[in-house]
Amino acid sequence: MLKIILITHGTFSQGILNSLEMILGKQEKFLTISILENCELESIKTGLVAELEKSNADGEDVLFLSDVFFGTPFNLITPLMENYRFYHITGVNLPLLMEIVSNREAADIPAMLKEALPLGKEAMIDCVDFFKTALEP
Repeated sequence: MLKIILITHGTFSQGILNSLEMILGKQEKFLTISILENCELESIKTGLVAELEKSNADGEDVLFLSDVFFGTPFNLITPLMENYRFYHITGVNLPLLMEIVSNREAADIPAMLKEALPLGKEAMIDCVDFFKTALEP
């Protein structure tokens, strides 16, 4: 099973996991990391390296999900690509996360992620425009 590490600004990672589990049930192999104001980034990075070393040694696939492109969580993860094998998607939202979790046992993880990304993007809808268009004769 694909291990998921969700790393975000503030407590967003724990909040989105709570919402996910309300909808899809308790999740295994799912870690949340919160980047809080004045937190010790080197300590967090050390923990990420430990997780990757264990997972890589066990042959376990890891997916990092971060919240903002070029934000602090993103910037902590990307340098690790030089020495460790993992997947990384940024711009996480609940529909994307639900799709990934629902298919996390897929044999072809890159293909699964490629299919999941458009669903996360398509979940963003301008509701005023949608209903205006839907209600027009």
